[in-house]
Amino acid sequence: MVSFLDRYFTAMVNVIKKHGGTIDKKGMDLYTQGIWNLAKEYFAKALAESKDDKAAKLMLSRCEEFIKNPPENWDGAIAFTTK
Repeated sequence: MVSFLDRYFTAMVNVIKKHGGTIDKKGMDLYTQGIWNLAKEYFAKALAESKDDKAAKLMLSRCEEFIKNPPENWDGAIAFTTK
């Protein structure tokens, strides 16, 4: 059985490969550090290059949400509380 995290990280690797490893790698680094305002810019740039990039859309929306409502004790991971 493939877990959500397996699918998530596979998607992230594919996005990084798709953009030559620069835009999304830097965006993901900033995201995991909790620097969402800068990470948002990288994901927006990735999305501008590929309008159908679902992973970039997801990460952009997460950055926007975390800018508005920062999670407590951020460690770079998201804890899902519902199925």
